[in-house]
Amino acid sequence: MYNKGTIKLVWFENYNLLKSQMFDTIEQALKRAKELKLGSDFMINKLKQTTGDYYEWDVLPYGKYISYKYGMIVTQNKLILGSITFLAIYGLFKLIKQ
Repeated sequence: MYNKGTIKLVWFENYNLLKSQMFDTIEQALKRAKELKLGSDFMINKLKQTTGDYYEWDVLPYGKYISYKYGMIVTQNKLILGSITFLAIYGLFKLIKQ
């Protein structure tokens, strides 16, 4: 079990493999991300609470934080996702019609 405040560095090795490593500080996690040459392809989380085998993490504004946040917003909002899909289909139709 990890203590409240534990920092977790998270990254994808590929699309099917999520990896993570725990640290005491954000600085340690950022240093490890640099050593792994992750660029900005990572996220950092901070353990908010834990009970038994349940963990709740805050997603901190590092790495791909913004991409993750807006990706979740787009995929969970049917109006936005539908609009993007419509525009993509309309654009393809216009290209084909030329």
